[in-house]
Amino acid sequence: MLAIQNKILEFGKDYCKDKSIKEVRLGLGYSCAELSDGCMGVAWTPEERACTCTQLSCAGKMAGMSAESALSMLVSRSSLERAVGLATFNAINKCIVNIREYKQLWR
Repeated sequence: MLAIQNKILEFGKDYCKDKSIKEVRLGLGYSCAELSDGCMGVAWTPEERACTCTQLSCAGKMAGMSAESALSMLVSRSSLERAVGLATFNAINKCIVNIREYKQLWR
């Protein structure tokens, strides 16, 4: 699975320059990341057991974070951070126009 995550990360980094996180919402079923350019992406929120009420160390501090930093959460050990990373990629992916380059990623 990490190979797929690394491929997504490598591809997405080129498209998140000059973008930042406007807002992140972690829900019980889905999570959403909104970028500074208005693009939004969602991802499934996995259930994660924790012994504290703050399950995400960067909770409350993600607004203004670079999209590249949020995208890099895709390879985190925390399943909630991976959900943020994937939602960020989905927001970036929504804005990609060069479909030929996108298709080349999966060859």
